[in-house]
Amino acid sequence: MATPRPTSVLTSSQIVPIMKTIISKFQAMQETIIQTVTPTTACFSNVFQPWADASNEVQAQLGMISLLGYAAPSKETHEAVKEAKRVFNTAEAAWTARRDLFVLLKAAAAEHEELDPESRLWVKVRVQDFINAGHGLLDESVIERYLRVRSRIDGLREQFSRNLRMENGGLWIDEGDLDGVPELEIQRWKLGEAANEGKRFVPFANGELKTILAHAQKATTRERMYLADQAKVPENIDLFREVTCLPDSQARLLGFPSHGEFRIRNRAVKSITYVENFLKHLRGSLIPRGRDELLKLQRLRIEDLKSTGFSTDGDDGHFSPWDLEYYKRMMSLEKNSDEGKISQYFPLGPTVVGMLRIFESFLRLRFVLIPSNKLDANSIWHEDVFPNSTESTCALLKHSEVVTLFHELGHGIHDLVSRTKYSPARKLVLDEDILKELSCHYTTLDSRYLTELLKQNPGAPGPPEKIPDDLLDAIIGSRDRFLGSVVSIFDLKIHSPGSHEEIADLDFAKLWYDLRAEVEGIDFSRLRNEGHEHVTFGHLLSGYDMGYYGYLSATPLPKTFFSRPLQRIQGVKRYGDATDKGF
Repeated sequence: MATPRPTSVLTSSQIVPIMKTIISKFQAMQETIIQTVTPTTACFSNVFQPWADASNEVQAQLGMISLLGYAAPSKETHEAVKEAKRVFNTAEAAWTARRDLFVLLKAAAAEHEELDPESRLWVKVRVQDFINAGHGLLDESVIERYLRVRSRIDGLREQFSRNLRMENGGLWIDEGDLDGVPELEIQRWKLGEAANEGKRFVPFANGELKTILAHAQKATTRERMYLADQAKVPENIDLFREVTCLPDSQARLLGFPSHGEFRIRNRAVKSITYVENFLKHLRGSLIPRGRDELLKLQRLRIEDLKSTGFSTDGDDGHFSPWDLEYYKRMMSLEKNSDEGKISQYFPLGPTVVGMLRIFESFLRLRFVLIPSNKLDANSIWHEDVFPNSTESTCALLKHSEVVTLFHELGHGIHDLVSRTKYSPARKLVLDEDILKELSCHYTTLDSRYLTELLKQNPGAPGPPEKIPDDLLDAIIGSRDRFLGSVVSIFDLKIHSPGSHEEIADLDFAKLWYDLRAEVEGIDFSRLRNEGHEHVTFGHLLSGYDMGYYGYLSATPLPKTFFSRPLQRIQGVKRYGDATDKGF
């Protein structure tokens, strides 16, 4: 086996200079085009091909810089990435404002040469970038102003996302208020000193919030934790409003009735009306089911309160959001679908290997384990993301983590197996809702690797090789789409208002919690004034605007792909067609 190529991880001091070098390459390429090509001589080979070559040359470095903005452990690196993105956005706005460049792109596109599908797409996207900036519609001064605003929007979005990534809040909670929380969880939390003596610091992130909500017996503890989490990242409130209102103004400047109409053109579904009808139908199906489930939880809650001596007078119709996870867990125990039992079927190492084996079978791939002595330090990302295995324990994945891992791994596999002429082609070719489809279609369970677990405990009864039917039914039954539906409806409403004044005057928090109350049937009245959960949901401002419905529309796809489990021919053909050339 060949030694893998070392990973080129950039230092914080290298990032901005490298970005400036990338910009200079694009600028040199564009100047060469402008100096050597005229509208009458413009064609694919002297206008679009040089642009494609420059993009291919710098894509690896751009990708690394982008990755470091999410995954780097040092603050200095994050600051450098922020500055690099600002510099690039400024340069991109400057060259997109050039009418002389647009004239040549448009002239070359008008040649209608015989091109392969990828090249035709490259032409379409490059020209559309300039049209989206107002070329052919607005005069040069308005285009420059439009692009300045667009750069501002990009910067605000980056700040919004960065605030979420850097959020490290939590609560100091008295150990006496943590009754019911597993001791192993409590011991992981920082122990307080001085004024916080006898307390534990419970972070909001990394599943700790859910641990409190699901296990803490005291309702006041759950309430405090939930309300504090709903009020985190207050600096994102104004950012959210501005990043929602500015794109609406921009879209109207280009002649679109809303930002949603501007964005829907780049989706597989080209009609907002279609999305509205889809979400309306889904809501009509979800709400009755949700009310039935909530009624069962409410009965369990009343029984629990009575058994512990609390009054329930006038409380039958009230269900607080901080009680949801607690009573869902209690009900799961009754249904034998305890999260702890489920996680025993998904140890981290065998689960990842099992996923790769599915891809091997499904896509005719082969993954080879590289010995650790052939890997350099930069080849492994954050070894402490999950706890290390010991002689008696191993890192276990919750079912939701398995689904997330499989989903995100799908994007990685898509990049891995795509064979394109142009480096960004995979993202350019596929509409965002189709990308969601391709990353969801293989979400199915294969427990053959469980036999390896039994080898570690010879003679012990252990779990059965396959997840029992009653446990599997409970998992499937607990998969609700309520929050996904809320986010999708909220996304639709804030990006397709009837007028700009409507979005400028909108009470975003009230809309968010009204939708949650309507769809979920839970009492969010207190949150309308105290909470702003909508500004903690990064997807809405990170490229998924007017597209979050794609997560919901992709959900039924596994039934199509897996009409017969792991059907290789069907899977290879459909997935291969979609990924081979980026389609």
